[in-house]
Amino acid sequence: MKASDQGSEDGLDHTFEQDDELVIAGPHVTKTGKTNKCIAIENEIGRRPVPSFGNSSDDFAMLNHATSNPDHQGLGFLVIADDTEREYGNEDKAASTSEEAAAQGWVGISMRDDWSTIYGDGIEKTALPAQERLAEAA
Repeated sequence: MKASDQGSEDGLDHTFEQDDELVIAGPHVTKTGKTNKCIAIENEIGRRPVPSFGNSSDDFAMLNHATSNPDHQGLGFLVIADDTEREYGNEDKAASTSEEAAAQGWVGISMRDDWSTIYGDGIEKTALPAQERLAEAA
């Protein structure tokens, strides 16, 4: 929300005037990676999560937040993108996230080893757009 006469001025710089009204300014967007994800969860549910599921290093803070609760034992689950055949996995990133999961006591879920399917029947992996552009340029 913002004041109707605020324009693009920051709310800390704009003084609400007598003829101003509070209006919806558009969606409130907060990047919810790392600690911001913990804050967003607390704002939404009002407490730490018991289970927490992540799939990237931006989720490590959320996983730590769930598993470090002094009031109960939380569980952290981290999907490891290690399937380079059926998915766009990255072996180096997968190795480091798998090591981090083990070090932190989170449950690592391997896309390669633990998932029988990735996209389901009839769906085939295609090249990423950037890969297609590189192939065309070669």
